[in-house]
Amino acid sequence: MATIGYYQRPACESSARALRAKIRRHWPAAAFLLLAACAAPPEIELTGRQGPLEPVLVDSRANVQLFALPEPGPSYAIFVDGTITTDTAEAFRELGAAAYARQARAPEIRVHLGESFGGQLEPSLAMGAQIREAGWDTRIETICASACVLVWLAGDTLSVSPDAHVAVHSASYQVRGLGVPLWRSEAGNRLIAEYLAALGYPSEVAEFFTGSTPWWFEMWTAEDSARLGVEVEVW
Repeated sequence: MATIGYYQRPACESSARALRAKIRRHWPAAAFLLLAACAAPPEIELTGRQGPLEPVLVDSRANVQLFALPEPGPSYAIFVDGTITTDTAEAFRELGAAAYARQARAPEIRVHLGESFGGQLEPSLAMGAQIREAGWDTRIETICASACVLVWLAGDTLSVSPDAHVAVHSASYQVRGLGVPLWRSEAGNRLIAEYLAALGYPSEVAEFFTGSTPWWFEMWTAEDSARLGVEVEVW
């Protein structure tokens, strides 16, 4: 079975520890943005019984990589990292299609979400729709916030690493290129509610997103998973 190795620069690791030590129920958006700004794209390593695995395909437009995995387990892993944009969604779609093209029968794929503070709403919903239609599993490695969580929730089986942090907030209009929320987007919140309802989640899950402000991250805890009826595996 392949395992994931996920590495950050030491300076960012110390910043992450300092911020995580201050976690309460809410994280201000500034804390997440500070951690995001310090982090260079992490080094990603998947390891099987025979040692590190090399990605089969890497899309240069976005941090999306496709790995072939040894048996037993899923045939492939798609690793997604960083801000979710239209490029991310397109790369995700193309790498998923490439995995299908590499073998005669439909492959079993697990989607790994590395460190993402969210991104654009509509590309994230498109990725989630692709995941749900294909029946892929999803896993959070380190930090998954905002629109990243919407992608994760589309998985057939949801899992997180023991050190993962999951956080949500309502949709917002933002300063282009900066990711700074200006005010709530009710149109965006309606899209979130419709999307989660289509995935089969109760209205309380959508309310957990849309009931918060755009300027604070609401931490998703194990207690929240139980309260909302969302089954999450930790491994």
